[in-house]
Amino acid sequence: MKPKQSGSPRTDGPPRWASRLLEWYCKPSLYEDLQGDLLEYFERNVEKKGVLRAKLIYIVDVLKFFRTYTVQKPQIFKGMNQFILLSNYFKTSVRSMARSKLFTTINVVGLAISMSVGLLLIALLYDIQKIDDFHTNKDRIYRIISKRHVSNGGVSNFATASVVAAERVREEVPGVEKVVVLNGGLTGDVSLDERAISVGGFFASQEFFDVFSFDLKRGNPGTVLAAPNTVVLTESTAKKLFGDAEAVGKTIFFENAGRGSAVADKSEYLVTGIVKDVPPNSHLRFNLLVSYATLEKPGSDASKQDWLKDMMSDNVYVLLDQNNSREVLDRNLERISSKENAAFKNAGTTVTVRAQAFNDIVPGPHLINWRGPKLEANTVNILIALVVVIMVSACFNYTNLSIARSLTRAKEVGIRKVVGAGKAHIAGQFIVEAIVISLLSLCLAILLFFPIRNEFLQLNEFASGMVSLSPSLALFSLFGVFAIAIGILAGMVPAISFSKIKSLHMSGRLSNRPMKGLGLRRTLIVLQYAFSLAFITAATLAYKQFHYSVNFDLGYDTKNVLNIDLQKNNPDVVIEQLSQLNEVEAVAQSFSVMSTGYYWYTQVRYLGDSAYFNFNSIDENYIPLLDHKLLAGSNFHHMAGDVKTAGVIVNSKFLERLHLGSPEEAIGKNLYFSGVGESNVREQILGVVEDFHYGMLDSPVEPFVFRYAPQNYQVVNVKLKEGELLAAMDKIEKIWNEVDPGHPLKAEFYDRRIEMAYQEYLTMVKVVGFLAVISLSIASLGLLGMVVFTTESRMKEISIRKVLGATEGSLLYLLSRGFITLLLIAGSLAVPATTWVFEKKVLSNVIYKAPVGPMELLSGGAFVLVLALIAIGTQTLKAARTNPAQILRNE
Repeated sequence: MKPKQSGSPRTDGPPRWASRLLEWYCKPSLYEDLQGDLLEYFERNVEKKGVLRAKLIYIVDVLKFFRTYTVQKPQIFKGMNQFILLSNYFKTSVRSMARSKLFTTINVVGLAISMSVGLLLIALLYDIQKIDDFHTNKDRIYRIISKRHVSNGGVSNFATASVVAAERVREEVPGVEKVVVLNGGLTGDVSLDERAISVGGFFASQEFFDVFSFDLKRGNPGTVLAAPNTVVLTESTAKKLFGDAEAVGKTIFFENAGRGSAVADKSEYLVTGIVKDVPPNSHLRFNLLVSYATLEKPGSDASKQDWLKDMMSDNVYVLLDQNNSREVLDRNLERISSKENAAFKNAGTTVTVRAQAFNDIVPGPHLINWRGPKLEANTVNILIALVVVIMVSACFNYTNLSIARSLTRAKEVGIRKVVGAGKAHIAGQFIVEAIVISLLSLCLAILLFFPIRNEFLQLNEFASGMVSLSPSLALFSLFGVFAIAIGILAGMVPAISFSKIKSLHMSGRLSNRPMKGLGLRRTLIVLQYAFSLAFITAATLAYKQFHYSVNFDLGYDTKNVLNIDLQKNNPDVVIEQLSQLNEVEAVAQSFSVMSTGYYWYTQVRYLGDSAYFNFNSIDENYIPLLDHKLLAGSNFHHMAGDVKTAGVIVNSKFLERLHLGSPEEAIGKNLYFSGVGESNVREQILGVVEDFHYGMLDSPVEPFVFRYAPQNYQVVNVKLKEGELLAAMDKIEKIWNEVDPGHPLKAEFYDRRIEMAYQEYLTMVKVVGFLAVISLSIASLGLLGMVVFTTESRMKEISIRKVLGATEGSLLYLLSRGFITLLLIAGSLAVPATTWVFEKKVLSNVIYKAPVGPMELLSGGAFVLVLALIAIGTQTLKAARTNPAQILRNE
């Protein structure tokens, strides 16, 4: 009943508190009618008895209706009902799991194995989002990176940029608050009195502490790096040098630091600041910072800026003001690139700079000249995809076994529906059951997480310390949420399927066909084994490519060649000592170790044509030691260390690029070199060697130049005699300790160095191979469960066939042929698809790919098939050997 509406609105209504009291205690189903009646009586009493008495009567009526049949249940009892319902679901789930111990074990173990990898991924992502998060201005910081286009079509991406770009951005781009330039060529020994330690860091411009939030303990942030020959030490470095004494204002000596004549020798530096040690989650790592002004002193190489030559030396960071956007910066960088490249239009090379968000540096794209720890975004994305596949495969197990057991559970569901359970109640029960299994799996997964974590951190990509995967309360909370989410995901399909069962399915003939899940079960088995075979095939192809890469014919001989880092020691002293060893066959010197991913280039001009070419500085012993084949001309001859021009040796590709004719015709022709510290230096072609691979297998054979430059030698190349490697290493280490007792020997065999250059393939083998084992284990557990259920449900059929004369072999064929067919389908899908993805996507940039034969493609499938036959055969033979009388005696 609704209250009557008067002709004009009345200002005197019933007491609000009484109306609210009525609304609070009254049942929703009675409230509207009861309130309408009370309001109608109130209006009537106002007209007859007045407002005051009407209000009193209204209050009394509200209190009078506070009866058991009108009062709604308190919220706490509603919550209690939900708790009782969930408690009932939990008890039912535990009882169901106890009745099916085998299937419960398969589900728990399968989920635990997969969840352990999921926990690893969660910990990794949790640590990744904390990388560089301590910088206050991280959302406004951008790094300037470079893309180099060479006239022959080659494109390279660099983490560095020319200092010219920094100057142009500082002067021409609006909205730029600060620009920081870092040069990473800072390594050497810091000494004070009798103490000396090896350090590394950056030459940094004076805006460093205005842009980055490293904790400067002592010193003025704006001036500590302003003057030449000033240095900022980390707390641990200062402690090693000065102990507990004050370091600021003191001088230290820095030997062999950086590039150029201004800093090449032992120099004196003033300590102007002390900074807290660099956090492990920083992509910038240093023990000390030297002012960039030191490099810019007149006469140093850094004072000669060049858009093309200088683009491989410096990292440039930009801090935008709060009102500026990245789009403005990108447009200006494009304009600056066009303007600068126009001045070098005849160089055959262009460099384009662009902005990279600070948060996209780690993880980020693959870039050349990266300094410090790195983690590529592709690696993280691939890991996420692989772990998702593993988790989905484990969820398939639960779904598959739940659907397979539908006959048993259908009677239970039917009874529940008869006594009044709705679809939501049935679905809730199975969701809770899946969550309980998932939480049990989490306990086992956490135990597996720690040993897997330790192995994971040994991989090159994650050994830098930026990620620690250390457990914490927040991380364990995420683990719990993850387990619940997996439980809901795994239980979703069975919950929906069982909730649709009608109560009639619990009786008679209909109980034999509660669910139509055969097609879904077969599909899930195929997908599970397809994932496993894909992992196995990918691991096989990755190892094949790794083996092919490290054994590839480079065009020269690296066998038994030991490369020793001179560490700025006198090469003549080291070579003289090494040459006296009987185990040493030959000794040479070079600037860099080729074919390991390091590139150095210089500009070469011939007549009107010029281009940039990769080069290496070597001595006269290098070419015969590595067995390079001379096509024409002669090798270098020994010359004094201060020689300016000694000729060059080039390869055949070099002749083609500059149109120098045949090897014989090229001998004696003059070339003009312009690189770091030189301009238009004339060199004559002394010899021509066969083409060889200076780069890695992701690039073709390119033009190359050997130069004779004793001042650039940094590596001693030692050819050891066959069979005497261990003895030679002991003697070489003893010689090194006599020459340089302050530094440990840094020596590595050439073949080992090449292996490290292709370490990404080996890492891929380890990670994908590990995931293949996990995926195969999960799939095999699921297959075992399906075989057990199938044999148990067909025991009467097996017994009757055996009575009628069926042999064990025929029964084995009967029960296994369906599973074998599914495995063959999985193999026919997974192997070709994985091979195509690996060649077209993973190795898309690799020019020289390993040939793949039937053995590599079919070996994994054969192994999986044998493993599946063992699981199927053991259970099938067990069923086939059962006495039929025991099964049929009650029929």
